[in-house]
Amino acid sequence: MTLNTYLSTLETSGLIRVAQLQPELEYLFRHALVLDAAYESLLKQDRKRLHHDVGHALEALYPDRQAELSAELARHFEQAGELDIAAMWYQRAGERAAAQFANAEAVMYLSRALEMTDPTDLETRYALAAAREQVHHLQGMRPVQQADLELLAALADQIDNPLRRAEVALRRTQYEIAVSHYAEAVLAAQQAIGLAESAGASEVAARGYLWLGIVLWHQSEFAAARAPLEEALKRAREAGWADLEADSLRNLGVIAGYQDNSTEAEGYLKEALPIFQRLGNRRGEGQALNSLGIIAYDFHHFDEARNYLGQALAIRREVGDTFGISATLANLAVVAFAHHEYLAAEDHYRESLEICRAIEDLEGEAAALEGLAAINDRFGDYRQAYDLFEKSVAISKEIGDPLGEVSTTINLAETALSLGMVEESVRFGERALEIAREIGSPNRERAALVRLGRARFAQGNPGEALRLYRQALAITGETEEDDSLLEARAGLAESMAAQGDLAGAVREVNLVLEELNAGPEESRRASLYLTCYKVLQAAGDPRTQDVVAQGHSVLQAQAVRIPDAAHRRAFLEKVNDHREMIETWGKMQTRMVGKS
Repeated sequence: MTLNTYLSTLETSGLIRVAQLQPELEYLFRHALVLDAAYESLLKQDRKRLHHDVGHALEALYPDRQAELSAELARHFEQAGELDIAAMWYQRAGERAAAQFANAEAVMYLSRALEMTDPTDLETRYALAAAREQVHHLQGMRPVQQADLELLAALADQIDNPLRRAEVALRRTQYEIAVSHYAEAVLAAQQAIGLAESAGASEVAARGYLWLGIVLWHQSEFAAARAPLEEALKRAREAGWADLEADSLRNLGVIAGYQDNSTEAEGYLKEALPIFQRLGNRRGEGQALNSLGIIAYDFHHFDEARNYLGQALAIRREVGDTFGISATLANLAVVAFAHHEYLAAEDHYRESLEICRAIEDLEGEAAALEGLAAINDRFGDYRQAYDLFEKSVAISKEIGDPLGEVSTTINLAETALSLGMVEESVRFGERALEIAREIGSPNRERAALVRLGRARFAQGNPGEALRLYRQALAITGETEEDDSLLEARAGLAESMAAQGDLAGAVREVNLVLEELNAGPEESRRASLYLTCYKVLQAAGDPRTQDVVAQGHSVLQAQAVRIPDAAHRRAFLEKVNDHREMIETWGKMQTRMVGKS
């Protein structure tokens, strides 16, 4: 009988089926149990021989498909007992899986290769552990990543090569940043630079400067971070290291964004993005798109921001970048919040929080808690918001993140005021102002001044509030697009009215109303209309009814976006300013009916 006859008989009996006809005829067993039974019927020696023959046949017959067949080749040589050859193919399979972001498979294959590699083959073991460590980093699997780093450090010592030690220090820098250990990350980056320079490893040294800049901006040391990033960019361009050039540009863009230089940030990022795309660096492309989304949000281009962030999230999910996924989810939450889509924002924040806790990303955890606190604040649950803000601040202090601390402390000042905790609001406002000035963030300085001004006004000190609001308005530059500008001007008007300068207060209100009517819908807040109403009422201005009607209309339009009835009711009735606006509008309607 011929082979085709045997195959036809097996197919007719239902034991096997045709898997494909082209490019080669291929059969599969119909059931795993049949496969197991057939396999177990073979003698062990016959099995080994057949695996040996199949492995070598595949190598010889398909030289152009060896990468594609690497996992299959590895299994055949492993079953043949040829572990050195199996290890080689498992390594190739792991590297291929990692390049395709098949992260679970990559870890499995690389681990198998490590198990089979001769303990004395230090360089191969180092390469395998290094590849696996990067996959674990991408997955956010911190305990096993740390174990890989310890293995790499031990191998580098055995190899006794300063280049390998420099590489391990560089990897340690990335790990320490990921777990928010910034002081340790700085030391590791400096060690990497020193070891690389002494070994003449210029590219590793340049990457050391990149990561030193990254950890410094994570600590909000933006001015200090520029120098190492510019050094990395200079070296990258001189040597033609395009991927390092793109990474340096992207991080310089991040710094510019944090310093409220949005135009400069956009320039850096739009220079970096096409380099990542040309290189096929999907992870870098996702990072650049995420940063561009943040800048678009800063410019109040909310649809553009959502588009950039949506692209970034798709790429980060594709490559399995858990750290990046959590960050982009939090940024999408910020955009949803700005659109008054609070429940969508809450979903994004909760998913981000879950990921951050799983991968030990404390900085991301603090940001997610801050976002969830802001949502509670939007629904008038001030006590829950206050507690979450406090947890977020505690984490930011623990990891040495002043940028996170100042943002949350600004919010704490506002929530404390909503709870009637005026002295605490003053204390938080003063602390936020101190941090904002230390890190050189004009946007946050203005926001802190506004919060402190509101607290001083609530203390019964309109003169001090007036001084603080004027300081806030004196902060110029790209920060003019910041929402706190309108808050400062409205607060200024309220303080002037309280001191008897009604004409000046009305002039400021006119500017606020002009900006509200000309600006995007997202910037129109009931609290601003309410403040304008109070000033106009004090001045006897006849526009009070129109202003309240506008504020009430804006509030109802925002409430319509909340799909859940209970949350919508809380938004309208539990938030102090919203409740007051509705009550004021209701009283006006009653007076109008009475007059009619």
